Amino acid sequence: MALINSMGALGSFFGSWFVGYLNGATGSPSASYIFMGVALFASVWLTLIVKPANNQQLPVGARHA
Repeated sequence: MALINSMGALGSFFGSWFVGYLNGATGSPSASYIFMGVALFASVWLTLIVKPANNQQLPVGARHA
């Protein structure tokens, strides 16, 4: 859980920095919009293809919950 939270914090920092960099480098926000769109589609694609492992065992108390 902490790893997911840490990656979200790093992503929000570096994503904001990269969008600002693209805006400054190109002089237009269109490149950063393209970057955000590509990142959105990449996250959807990863969500669809990554499946949880089937060999994970549940804790004893969680089987009846």
